[in-house]
Amino acid sequence: MNAFDNIYGILFKPDVTFPELVNRQYLSSSFLIVLFLAVLNSFRDASSLGISGWSVLLLIPLNIGIALFLWAVSGMLITLVADLLGGAGKITDTMIILAFSAIPFIFTGPAALLAKALAQNQLYLFFQVIIYLWVIFLVLNGLKYSHKIQFGQSVMSLFGSVFFLIVLLIGGLIMFILAGILLAMGIS
Repeated sequence: MNAFDNIYGILFKPDVTFPELVNRQYLSSSFLIVLFLAVLNSFRDASSLGISGWSVLLLIPLNIGIALFLWAVSGMLITLVADLLGGAGKITDTMIILAFSAIPFIFTGPAALLAKALAQNQLYLFFQVIIYLWVIFLVLNGLKYSHKIQFGQSVMSLFGSVFFLIVLLIGGLIMFILAGILLAMGIS
């Protein structure tokens, strides 16, 4: 399958396309999808924040860095949790699934333009909810194929990794606050 067949398949026939994607040959395509979506997100963010001119070019590398970091970390966390739940997948397979599952985000730009043209912010919110649910469904469905697990286990893998990440962030924040308190006590 070529790249356009994979993109069409993910959007309209994910059950047929996901088994094909679960191998390492699509990692470079996944990387390009993440880059493209990050750049697209930069222009959408610039438009919504009222940023124009050369400032947009500063936003692009920032969004690319954040997207690549989140892509890698979420791939590792989801694979870890899926393996703990009895799955048998690779990090690269998870990263491929995450990238291809994010393809519906290309519709956020047109949805924003349509909502802006119609002056209906609620319409944009509705489109965003639909797109996010679509992406979550694709991720869960893809995890089922990449880790050879049941749908319920893929739900637990995704939300377990989100819970794990939240616990890590809260723990890091508490440690940062405690370190600040200890430094302040030692300085005075």
